[in-house]
Amino acid sequence: MAWRRSLAYALRRLAQAVPTVLIIAALNFLLLQLAPGDAADVLAGEAGSATPEFMAQLRKTFGLDQPLGLQLLLYIKQIVSFDLGYSFRHNTTVASLIGSRLGPTLLLMVTVLLMAVAMGGRFVSTGKFMPAGMVATLGAIGCAYNLQKALEWAPNKKE
Repeated sequence: MAWRRSLAYALRRLAQAVPTVLIIAALNFLLLQLAPGDAADVLAGEAGSATPEFMAQLRKTFGLDQPLGLQLLLYIKQIVSFDLGYSFRHNTTVASLIGSRLGPTLLLMVTVLLMAVAMGGRFVSTGKFMPAGMVATLGAIGCAYNLQKALEWAPNKKE
């Protein structure tokens, strides 16, 4: 009987998650609409100067000439069907781009998570024997050091 309660709880939580995800997707869409310009402007900017006819063709291709409500419905439909679109910059689907970078991302994420758990466990265990101010100071120094190292590893864009 306990498994039935657990299953019912899990199904209730899943049912609550669906509207939450839809609301977040709608808010994301509206935030993108508030940004100046649109995808056609970005592509035209990358290509250099674009004629008004080319801009109109791009807007029609992306569905940007449709009413806002219809654009939102198409956006939600594409999210639900996991149709993430096509990257013109990389000339491939967005899903394949994500898939090609998923392995290294997961490796980095798991490594950092394990390091954080190990370091956190160490601070907690030493915190029992040190004054509270010392633990906070050591924690701040450790965070600053890790942030500095992360900034060293980040790629520098030199132009």
